[in-house]
Amino acid sequence: MSLNFETCRFLVSASSSVASAALVRELPPGTMEALPHVLSRALQYIASALRGVALDGGSMGDAEETREEAFGDVLGMARDALSLPAWCFSAGYTGTACTDIVAAVTETWNDAVSSQDGERVTHCVSLLTTVLPEEARQGYARIPIETAASWVRHIPRVLWSLKHENPRASQQLLSLLHDVAARNPPGSPLADVLSQCESEMAVLFYMVPPAGSPESAKSRPGPFARLPFA
Repeated sequence: MSLNFETCRFLVSASSSVASAALVRELPPGTMEALPHVLSRALQYIASALRGVALDGGSMGDAEETREEAFGDVLGMARDALSLPAWCFSAGYTGTACTDIVAAVTETWNDAVSSQDGERVTHCVSLLTTVLPEEARQGYARIPIETAASWVRHIPRVLWSLKHENPRASQQLLSLLHDVAARNPPGSPLADVLSQCESEMAVLFYMVPPAGSPESAKSRPGPFARLPFA
């Protein structure tokens, strides 16, 4: 499995270099003919590993599941894949594989949040905080803005589960929200999601007793009051 990961990581890196070079100079026909096939197979492997199959046994035996401790490596490869040149996401052959990577990352993030898998959430946060700010700057050329909105929608829940216990991850997510909100296109699907996030996150900073509470109930600082200040 480790050899598969290293091979896949190399193929994605090499393909990214070739794909970037293709934007600025003419490459030999053989190179450009091979690129979509090599890259697509590497992306298909990453998507399969994210979905739990690290080795497909095929006709030779049983498939091998992705080990829990390997998900950090697989999400790291997915992060690199989501940084490929934008044309890879729209080209016919590689575009399908890129779309599947985005779907597999979405499934992994959704499952990590719903199951409250802290370790996998942390790995996903590393991916999101690398990929989404760049996507916001590039106008969502790789990842559909609707998908980005669905990723952002989970952030208040994750922040609430972290509270003050993981300052680094909390800071990363808050910075991510700032970057995405600062570049939110007018009327985009992100607008409503960001508004919902804002209202849900208020209690992390300050908690106000609900209407009808006894007079003795008082407002108090939320969990973020215990975060260390830079």
